[in-house]
Amino acid sequence: GHGRTPTDSHLSVPRVGGTLDVLRERDLAPYRAAITAGAPALMTAHVVHGAIDAVLPATLSPGALVDLARDELGFEGILVTDALVMDAIALHRPVGQAAVEAMLAGADVVMALDAGWRTLDALEAAVLNGVIPGPRLFVALARVAAFDAAAETARARIPHRVSVALHGRLARRIARTSLTLVRDDARRLPIAPGSRVALVDIASARPSPVEDSRGESPALRAAVEGSFPGAVCLRVVPRTGEGLPEALAAAAAADVTILATRDAFASPEARLAVAALGDASVVRVALRSPADLLLEPACSTAIAAYTDTPATAEALVAALVEGPAAFRGRLPVPLATPAAEATAA
Repeated sequence: GHGRTPTDSHLSVPRVGGTLDVLRERDLAPYRAAITAGAPALMTAHVVHGAIDAVLPATLSPGALVDLARDELGFEGILVTDALVMDAIALHRPVGQAAVEAMLAGADVVMALDAGWRTLDALEAAVLNGVIPGPRLFVALARVAAFDAAAETARARIPHRVSVALHGRLARRIARTSLTLVRDDARRLPIAPGSRVALVDIASARPSPVEDSRGESPALRAAVEGSFPGAVCLRVVPRTGEGLPEALAAAAAADVTILATRDAFASPEARLAVAALGDASVVRVALRSPADLLLEPACSTAIAAYTDTPATAEALVAALVEGPAAFRGRLPVPLATPAAEATAA
């Protein structure tokens, strides 16, 4: 739901500018497709879309939840909020108040996480005091009951044992079709198997508050070592600078350096590490947000992988060897720098 903004709603309020026509053209296609396919639920984002509501994030905006989701897109399932404890919401109003506002805006389910009891108390008081009208509550409860009934029906159709192999094949297919070659102006691809390759893996500066402490997969290193014998694989810890001198030396000696990042745009230390590697013989891979591909210096070979699961790591390395034709994905929305985003807003 964040679309054309690199801002993290865990930390601040993202804003997306532009007209409603631009929003329809660039951002709404996956939602239309999901609704057409019968998606039973949609989650709101804590993003201010200026064309819908100049002040409130979508989670709290009737313009987003009723006028757009219900009336224009024709969605009839449940609308559930993203976590209300995220800073985009919680820094500006108590979580209980946000829950009430979200219900009044059209949400059917509010996600409170560790503020659960305070949120329940606030909702109960709002219902008893008439702040949340009876009809609004009954509509939400009816949608949740329909969702539960549909879930029970679907659960009855699912085999008790779902094939792990089937899931693996699906994961590999998704990985192969999603990898996106954003540009290869320097024509560094394909990478010959005999090339001297350095993998510089910049660790996540801080995992998202909703992730576990691991936050990263070692699969990319294993895939690189399996395809490029003698590859030098190094991990850089942005907060301490650990591994950066060795990474710079390895990059200087390599024919090609694969620079992998995970939401480096959100970390000043990670941005400095990216800048230190420069662009000479670098293939930059964004393992999470494609916004990393906008970091300075401008990179001439840029790949959006979107995740660092084993299936994606294997598909990525295979595509690096095969060349541009192996990248079948496309960016979901155009990349926009924070400066461009602010100008649009």
